[in-house]
Amino acid sequence: MKATRFCLSVVRRDASPAAPALAEDVDAVSDFLVSHVDELLKGAVNSTAPVTSFIDAAKQKRLDDLRTGTDDEFLRAAESLTRDLASQMARVNSKPGVLVCASFEEADGSRVAAAVKLQVVSDHGAVLEQLESGETVLSAVRKVLDRPGDLQKGLVYPDSRPGSETVIGDKANQSEARYFLQAMGVEAEEHSKRALGAVAKALADASAPGNRDAVVRRLDQAGPGPLEDVVAEAVRGISMERSTPEILRDLQDRERPIRAVDTSAQLKCTVRAGAIKIDLPAAEMSRVTIEPSLDGGFVIEVRTDAEPLVTYRS
Repeated sequence: MKATRFCLSVVRRDASPAAPALAEDVDAVSDFLVSHVDELLKGAVNSTAPVTSFIDAAKQKRLDDLRTGTDDEFLRAAESLTRDLASQMARVNSKPGVLVCASFEEADGSRVAAAVKLQVVSDHGAVLEQLESGETVLSAVRKVLDRPGDLQKGLVYPDSRPGSETVIGDKANQSEARYFLQAMGVEAEEHSKRALGAVAKALADASAPGNRDAVVRRLDQAGPGPLEDVVAEAVRGISMERSTPEILRDLQDRERPIRAVDTSAQLKCTVRAGAIKIDLPAAEMSRVTIEPSLDGGFVIEVRTDAEPLVTYRS
């Protein structure tokens, strides 16, 4: 893979960015940019990157123009992304940085687009001003910017995984960096393995009295699949206080919507009461009972065939 063109814009939350222009040092900075893209693509290979989708067709067209458009289309798309990023940054306490939009060509001739926000990682406060004024070029200052693997905000398009449109880094999906995804016009779904706990809580909260353990146990035994199928299997034949459509709506309307659930991960449960904490597999939750005490408070009872072991630590 090699970079074929790129542009950069200094982005700050308190200033309007200048219109980007095609950079001339693409060959000198190609390896640096490719390294960032390769690190992001690892997330698709090892399944750590969440599934993503574009908010609408217009947002996707910007990335298409970065990838295969004319130079004019490339720059218009980059300018739109830069403006949206600056607008989102104005809403949060984000650090200034450099938005690099680039297109790449792979050995088989296929094209890839990327947008990455690079930040100064060492005490070189004048770097952004030098890039903004054109006094220096990216290849001259890349050593003081985010290194591959440390990038917090980056996106690669397209994604080769079925059902996902872009590859983003794990750090870009953290709450403090989510403004970047909003600027790119991308929605990240909850990772299917991490979704299991959220679905279990929603089902437990929605179950009729006395049915909490049954519905969580049924969820633990269900096969992985789309959210609708997993929830339908978990509640089948069990009395619930909320309807299935209501449960699904809440799970799909989250900041990180749930679309699929991987039930192969072991579902665990934690009981907390003040300084008391009990961790156990969700399938064993039927061994725990919680009842109100006659003198106030609650009584937690744990039934086990094994003799309890008490240890201490400082």
